[in-house]
Amino acid sequence: MTQLKTVIKFELNSYFKNKGYILATIIFSLILGVGLCIPRFLEMGGIIDNDDDKKTEQAAGNPDADKKDDKEIVLLYDTQGVITDTAYMDKKYPEYEWKKISDQKALEDQVNDETAVAGAVITGPTTFDYVVKNSAMYDDKKDMITDILSYNYRYNYMVANKIDPEKMETVIDTPIVSNNHILGKDSVGSFGYTYVLIFVIYLMIILYGQMIATSVTSEKSNRAIEVLVTSSKPEYLIFGKVIAGAIASFLQIAIVLGVGLVSYNYNASAWNGLLDTVFEIPTTVLIVFIIFLVSGFFFYSFLYASLGALVSKTEDISKSAGPVMFIFVIGFMLAMFGLNDPEGILVRVTSFIPFTSCYMMLVRAAMGTISVVEIIISAIISIGSSVLVGVIGAKIYRLGTLHYGNPIKFSTALKSVLKEKQ
Repeated sequence: MTQLKTVIKFELNSYFKNKGYILATIIFSLILGVGLCIPRFLEMGGIIDNDDDKKTEQAAGNPDADKKDDKEIVLLYDTQGVITDTAYMDKKYPEYEWKKISDQKALEDQVNDETAVAGAVITGPTTFDYVVKNSAMYDDKKDMITDILSYNYRYNYMVANKIDPEKMETVIDTPIVSNNHILGKDSVGSFGYTYVLIFVIYLMIILYGQMIATSVTSEKSNRAIEVLVTSSKPEYLIFGKVIAGAIASFLQIAIVLGVGLVSYNYNASAWNGLLDTVFEIPTTVLIVFIIFLVSGFFFYSFLYASLGALVSKTEDISKSAGPVMFIFVIGFMLAMFGLNDPEGILVRVTSFIPFTSCYMMLVRAAMGTISVVEIIISAIISIGSSVLVGVIGAKIYRLGTLHYGNPIKFSTALKSVLKEKQ
């Protein structure tokens, strides 16, 4: 145990004396801390104004203050005389200037030279040809024209059948008021902090996993590993490196997020509660996050350390660690997909697989419905897998550290370890 403490202390000193580590901590803390102060700076400089009463007074004194001087033009070629109530367009969509035109060629020319942003050739009471220069993924103007035709169709029908259009529109436009009573999780409210926490897991594991692998390979390249292996047991070396990496990474993240939390609490009034859903994380979700972050970090860090011992040059690390990184990134992509379907079968199954549980359990705990028993079972599997990978990794580490030359394949190293055990 003394050797393990010595290795951890040595590795931590190398982190804390590393200028890159110190600078990264300071820079990210400053970016987050100062970034969250921007609304207050803007408010102090008079660029933004959070005084709602003042805004109300200004709006009352100048009702046209927010109107655009130059409105975008939308052309309508009504071949059938369908649109009889033109006031509806200006009232419902005042941000556009609606113009009728009597020639389709002229309409297309004006849209093509961008005099108008769009146009419509109305061919019947419920049909039209939409004209636009470049098609976008989402075009609200087409939906507006559809709404206008729908209104006019109803209006003309009511007039033809001697029904008062104003009374009927009042009935049709009667708002329906609803109140949400959420018995389970509020997925919309928890989306923000879940998204951030998933990114924290991704960045911590991928950055520090690479650092641990690089550290092992660097020791091999300068022959320092030969001295370390003869003075300490391989399991102490690999466990010491991973534990030190975990302490350094958790400390760095705690400092950065701590600065962000303090900065946001100080500037919360300037933000008007906009980021409350990101910083107000339930205790249960935090506990699940910590458990699976730690177990996932150790699981992947042991893999990275083992793979780092199988190569002799740092430039070979990316090739050796490629399969593990591919699986890790796939897990991250599945988690992003799982945010839209936290109750899906894919999320449920992958929340019990060690390679993906660090992501998926967080998604389920934050946005879905999950029992304490499921969390405990997944945690046991994840922690047990991390210990198993650590034990096997120590044997691979011992096999690979004194091997020089061409990289050893992970499958070959694993077979050698299993044969040795038999």
